[in-house]
Amino acid sequence: MAPGYYYVCLVVHDSVSGCIDYYCDGVQVGGDSAIGADCFADFFYKPVGGEEVLFTNNSAGSYTSLFWDFGDGQVSNDQSPSHL
Repeated sequence: MAPGYYYVCLVVHDSVSGCIDYYCDGVQVGGDSAIGADCFADFFYKPVGGEEVLFTNNSAGSYTSLFWDFGDGQVSNDQSPSHL
């Protein structure tokens, strides 16, 4: 695999129960760490009641802007937004 930043997803599916879930994360290949890259996107999320989720930006390195895309047509430029 060539050095660089890759977005990797794992999908699990149980055909008996119909359960499906996935998890995606960024992976830095090569170099000492992702922190050594010019910028590294990372976040933590926590449900805070009902259907609201709080997203905490844990990005590192040098960047001048950020853009959240929640996958439902809603977006945000806030540092650490919440979303319903």
